[in-house]
Amino acid sequence: MVPAAVSAPEVEDASDEAGSDHTRYSLLASAVAGRKLAVRGSDIERAYSDGEVIHVPMADGPDVLVAVVIQSAMAGVGSFEPRLAARLLGRATPARRYMTLEAARAINMIGHCVPPTVRTAVDDHWNGRLSVSAHESLKRALDGERIPPAPEHFGVMRPSKLLRGGGAASATSPTGKGSLSQTNDESLPELDDDEDSDESKILKLLSSPLNWENPLLKMLRNQMGMSRRPSPDDNGGSADMPVGSQAVADKVGANARAIAAPPGLEFLNAAEPTGDFCYPEWDWHRRCYREAWCRVGEFDPPPRPDQAVDHPRIDPLLRRQLARLGLAYRRHDRQEEGDSLDPEAITNLATELATGEIEDPRVYQARLRSAHDLGVIVLIDASGSTGERHASGDPIWERQRMLAANLVMALEEVGDRVACYGFTSRGRNQIRFLRVKDFEGRLDQGALKRLAAIEPAGFTRMGAAIRHSTHLAATKAGTSNRLLVVISDGFPYDDDYQGSYAEHDTRRALSEAVDQAVGCVCLSVGTSTDEAALERLWGHVSHVGLLSPNDMGRHLLPLFGSALKAASGRRRDERGKPTSSLGHFAISGRSSA
Repeated sequence: MVPAAVSAPEVEDASDEAGSDHTRYSLLASAVAGRKLAVRGSDIERAYSDGEVIHVPMADGPDVLVAVVIQSAMAGVGSFEPRLAARLLGRATPARRYMTLEAARAINMIGHCVPPTVRTAVDDHWNGRLSVSAHESLKRALDGERIPPAPEHFGVMRPSKLLRGGGAASATSPTGKGSLSQTNDESLPELDDDEDSDESKILKLLSSPLNWENPLLKMLRNQMGMSRRPSPDDNGGSADMPVGSQAVADKVGANARAIAAPPGLEFLNAAEPTGDFCYPEWDWHRRCYREAWCRVGEFDPPPRPDQAVDHPRIDPLLRRQLARLGLAYRRHDRQEEGDSLDPEAITNLATELATGEIEDPRVYQARLRSAHDLGVIVLIDASGSTGERHASGDPIWERQRMLAANLVMALEEVGDRVACYGFTSRGRNQIRFLRVKDFEGRLDQGALKRLAAIEPAGFTRMGAAIRHSTHLAATKAGTSNRLLVVISDGFPYDDDYQGSYAEHDTRRALSEAVDQAVGCVCLSVGTSTDEAALERLWGHVSHVGLLSPNDMGRHLLPLFGSALKAASGRRRDERGKPTSSLGHFAISGRSSA
């Protein structure tokens, strides 16, 4: 969940109620959560949140401060997402274990604004392994891991209140659906979150055929990801989809774009983490990183035997330009002049003088800049937005694919090390790296088939993709000069990742790459994204908008040269003082979590 740039849905001012003394905590709760929250005193024993308001006992004291900070921290890191709350309905014991794990994870993530007393309380209660995400905490809580239940002064998690309130729902990606907070319905039954039950009452209510057309329940089912689907065995019958399934939306937000997911590339449920690499994400609202926020996995594109394979075109201009870049010094023997003598050449010359037949009088060694020492990662944006068609009629994706193939082929021919990946995403837990070729492979028939198998699908969580590319360049390239070439339409967008938030994270990721001596070049081919947006996104690194892949040759030398110069300057600044892991961001590597 991304802290909103605008305020959360307006909550009722509590100043006119008996709990008005507790409203002084509202500013603290909003600062910790990164969005507007209210705190209200109520006649209850333990604090809880409905996503918009944190309800606390009337009696004030140190326990109220602990509960307010923990509940608002959990709201800020996505612990109260509707699908997670739905899984805990009627499961009091797992909910208390989940509270323990999520309180520890939330306080660890935003510890910079947490009072020391609260951090001490959390650390004293749980010092075990932290979860990477809320979904992992849920899985651990439901699997029966030995986790102590959260103490009373942490407050409790009431899934029924979260689902009825709607504050958690407001943190999800924008759609045309009204949020649950827009309905003030009193007909939902009160659920007892303090007792365990075999089956949730609300799930029975939602799945009952008699209630299926109730407008309010229909809205709640959609928010939880439930819908009806035809049964294959009859005509007009239906069957229930389980919680966590996907439903077709009849109206979407203004930023949504139509995509066509290719066979074999359908995403898993976005609620389930997929991938072995964890990366943070820059939250420009709070001016801090959300640690271990995104998960990246590497995959081979599913094969498509019917897909035609286009062989890249040999571009002499592109090859000549690349041959002049990323060169390192190498010692050459038998030179006419140089900085030292060549012992073997002198010995041979003495022998030739003795015999009277001098064949080669060159006896010097010289260090010449002729060795190729350049490692390049070509990263292709394969999100659904690249499926748009150019004015000429061909999809932008086809132009991106052609540009990537031509560039990789030219880099291979001049002897540089090059890797190529496509990327797409659906939520922060599913950023997919689709391998075309790695640094050790070749752009052979198999790599070309993998490139041809990739089709536009999903979204564009660009910051995480750039961070993973930087990691690969720094650890796998094996060269002193390193480049990241991003080929994209310049439109970062994903669930809870859009607008200024996405632009700032992308810019930050590019800056991190340069800090790690990885030069960055950003290319777009025939995109409809306006120049002002591209300038905001890529203006601080080398970038250009191409009309055609064939235009790359005349832009390559200044673009790549400028990027390598920036990375080289960073290397000189940091010589002898390497930054930790990957600079500003903490890579968990292949996480066991």
